[in-house]
Amino acid sequence: MTHEQKGAHRILVVNRQARDAGLLPDQSLADARAICPDLLSEPQNAVRDSLLLSALRRWADQFSPKVEIVQPDALILDVSGIAHLYGGEAELTTAIHNSLTDLHVTARYALADTPMAARAWAQYRPPNHPFQSILPVGEAITACDALPVEALETDATEALHLLGLRTVGALRRRPSAELAKRFGLRLTDAIDRLIGRRPEPMRAETPTRPFATRMTLPDPIGLIDDVLSVLERIAAPLMTRLEKDGLGALGFTLAVTCPDKGAHRLQVGFSRPTREIRALVRQMRPKIETLSLAFGADRFRLEATGVQPIQTRQIHLGTEAVIEDSMERLITVVGNRLGFDRIRRPAPSFSHRAEWECVSEQIADNKTAYVWPSPRHHRPLQILKPEHLHILEEGRPPARFEWRRQAYRTREIEGPERVAPQWWAENPGRLSDYYTVTTEEGPKLWLRRLPMIDDHEWSVAGVFA
Repeated sequence: MTHEQKGAHRILVVNRQARDAGLLPDQSLADARAICPDLLSEPQNAVRDSLLLSALRRWADQFSPKVEIVQPDALILDVSGIAHLYGGEAELTTAIHNSLTDLHVTARYALADTPMAARAWAQYRPPNHPFQSILPVGEAITACDALPVEALETDATEALHLLGLRTVGALRRRPSAELAKRFGLRLTDAIDRLIGRRPEPMRAETPTRPFATRMTLPDPIGLIDDVLSVLERIAAPLMTRLEKDGLGALGFTLAVTCPDKGAHRLQVGFSRPTREIRALVRQMRPKIETLSLAFGADRFRLEATGVQPIQTRQIHLGTEAVIEDSMERLITVVGNRLGFDRIRRPAPSFSHRAEWECVSEQIADNKTAYVWPSPRHHRPLQILKPEHLHILEEGRPPARFEWRRQAYRTREIEGPERVAPQWWAENPGRLSDYYTVTTEEGPKLWLRRLPMIDDHEWSVAGVFA
């Protein structure tokens, strides 16, 4: 497996055959091909590796109730009080090894007093060491002294190599205060966690149950109506399960596997959690119609994503409920066409300055309905970036002025309203006086003056309905 580092492709992981051929991790891909012309390489896929690690985490539940994922490629199992169920620690590690072999997964494993010692011993233990993969109780300190400093997983590795400090034992013989002063507390903290001087609590998470259903057909199908029929059939038990748990989903992913082209992943989203089969089929149909099923499809898998509690509500009681439901459907349709990240809606920002009382945010970020505060003052329908006006007749505000090539005469005045800057903000704004002006020509405008800068500088900051 390869990855890109500083513009060059380098070896990330090698299997046993590649290692026997002389290839090593962190070697450039060009050098590796020169050593082994028949090398087969594959670029790293971080998403796929993370999904594999999550799947292995669920597999590891059979050996321990507490399993922690350590990105990018490790699992830590708390086997305290479990080894005797398998006949001992050696038998437990053998059972794990045999189970991984059945899955065709090659892994390095170790058992030690501390999580970090087990992780370091599994990855960096010397070959043909008498302790093999199990460190006896109390032997972690002595055994880990022979490990390279890379086992500490710090960013000071290069500096340590330049000083000739290449093993954990060489660091432990140095005073901790000296190491902390020169390389930071992260290095000394790693040493303490490795040897058990500082506890390292596990961050084990309870795995969430995937909400998914699947169907495998004896023969491929190639008609769109048949695919929609399969979608309805696999959606029914999934929606029943969601309803039983009082849940809904913000998105659904349909995997359609073809014998010739592999799996096609079709995704749809909703503006609010749902478990309606008709709504799912309605949004999924346009995506299914884009599939090319020349040789048909024989495997289908439907998964609910963004699962969260949903409350049953009456949606056709009054005009407002009907309008809200229609708006939600419109957002769902447009979001599946253009992407939910391209749809924005207004949201309150709770600012005393009118230009910042309302902000725009992505609809996907709006998890709950906002309660808009009652306005303290009558605000314009449209807030403008202040536009300069030309004074034709002096006054406060001007008796006559020209704005956007149109002359206006002031008829009624309300104000001034003084608005102070937000001194705590990065862009605090300016001290401003606002006047509501009704003109004889009809438009009702919101005029702004900056008293601390120029009493004769006027601008239009908004237009009322």
